Amino acid sequence: MYSHNDKMKSTIFFYIVIILSSSSFAYAYSDAEKRAFCSDYSRGYANSYETIKAYEYCYSNANFLIDRYENKKKENKEKDKAQWEQHRIANEKRKADEEKLKADEEKQMQIRLDSIKKNPFNGIDGVSK
Repeated sequence: MYSHNDKMKSTIFFYIVIILSSSSFAYAYSDAEKRAFCSDYSRGYANSYETIKAYEYCYSNANFLIDRYENKKKENKEKDKAQWEQHRIANEKRKADEEKLKADEEKQMQIRLDSIKKNPFNGIDGVSK
């Protein structure tokens, strides 16, 4: 029969396998993906020697570098989405404030018009109530 220690080891092993299999590092990229990524990665160097060294470094670390690039791209997309949402909320607030101001101005104008209708000569110099 299994001892408590063996069950614990099996449980820990099971969770480690689950964590590693769900990790972004579990995906191995194809050679075509690595070559394309590393070609872009090494493109910005000034001379051939540096370009080749960068390409070789990239290719030997391609899975890690591509994962990092994909994660950063995902983070940037999430940041952009959050910024867009903040911008949308700010615009909605601004529009609501503008509508409230317009409604308040219309209300004040209506109060003035009602006042003028009640006493058309009120406020004109030389005319008393």
